[in-house]
Parts: sequence; C-alpha cells; structure tokens
Amino acid sequence: MIIGISQNVICGEFRNSDGLEHDYYTLFSSLGVQLLPFPNQPLEINTYLEQFSPKRIILSGGNDIIPNNNSEISTDCKTKIIQRGETESKLLEYAMKNDVPVLGICRGMQYINMYFKGNLHCDLEGEIDILNHIASTHDLKIVDSEAKIFFGDSYNVNSFHNQGIKKGDLAKRLKSFAETSDGVIEGIYHPTYPIVGIQWHPERINSDVNKDKQLMQAFLNRGLYWEKK
Repeated sequence: MIIGISQNVICGEFRNSDGLEHDYYTLFSSLGVQLLPFPNQPLEINTYLEQFSPKRIILSGGNDIIPNNNSEISTDCKTKIIQRGETESKLLEYAMKNDVPVLGICRGMQYINMYFKGNLHCDLEGEIDILNHIASTHDLKIVDSEAKIFFGDSYNVNSFHNQGIKKGDLAKRLKSFAETSDGVIEGIYHPTYPIVGIQWHPERINSDVNKDKQLMQAFLNRGLYWEKK
C-alpha cells in the first residue's frame, strides 16, 4: 500500500527545502506500508496524485501554520510554508473526492481544522498554565463513545506543539474525540468524510505504543472514523 504524506518546510540560511523525519518511515515500514513524500508544489501536486493514486494520505507535523512575527523566518520561507498549506488543501480535496482516508498528525490536525474554517491559538504556552504542551507527555480524556471502544477512557500521549485548538476553535463540521484537562482538543474527526486528526506524534517516543499501533491499524484497515459510510 502506498501512503502519500506531506512534508515539512526546512528553512535554511541560504535555501529552503522539503523534508520528512525518519521516524515516519520507521513507524510505517514496521506496519508493512510505503510512504511517498509529496513536494510542497501546489501547481504540480495534482499530477503526482493522478500518477501515484495514494490509498491513504497523511498530513505530517512541523511548521507553524500561522508563523509568528519571527525575524529568523525569511519572507521566502514563509512563502514556502504558505505553499505547503496550498498543497495540503489539494490533498484534502483529492481525498474527499476519491474517498481516501486521511490522518493529520500535529500540525496536520491543526490544518484540517483550519481547512474546515476553524480557528487556532498560536501561543498555548502564553495562554495556558495547567499543562506543558512542548516536549512533554500528558493524559487525554476520550470524549466520544466510538473512540472509547477502541481506547478506553484515557490515552497517554507525547506533546510537541505550541499552537493548538481550544474547544471554541473547532470547525463546525468537525467533532472532537480526545481532549486535555486544560481544554485543548487533541483528537478530531469529520462525521462524513474519512478524515481524522491527532495532536500527538505516534511516530515519536513517549506515547502509548500499543494504542498508537491500534490507531494506525484502524487508519490502514478503515476502522474507527475511517470506516466506509
């Protein structure tokens, strides 16, 4: 099975490039599938999709969706990050048109929410003082009955983000299935399309390995919210 995956924009001193953490390859090769990284080229992405016809699509992590006024990020790099969003919009459009399951990881989840007209808080560290969401772990409360059948009432996950979705930010067309004790939504799904987003990184350490594996198998086998309607 070929899984298409979006890439991070790596901002360099002299040039910018696309990139993908090796951890993604390690995780999905262990599940017997191949990843096909897509370049952040919105004018060309439809050609890639027509040629390779991915059976699953992942919107990967990395890059703030709305870059803060950081002088270290060049104008050219911000343009590339915008192009990444345009590429991921086309990936979502393709997925909905062709009934292709989508998994958004960290930034990918946030982008799904923005795509469906939700909002995003850009500085959780400055707004929330209950949990540390940067390079830490915490528990999630599972708030949807279907997800509870899979995971039980809670889920211990890693956390590597400073932008996030609070309860009032969730797009009207999306639903929540996992939330933190400080009111950050970390698991979302679309009730009509097979689109799911998670804020944590199953490809990285310090998350519940068994539950992450169960979630990835559901993604590959069209279980849970990816099930055919």
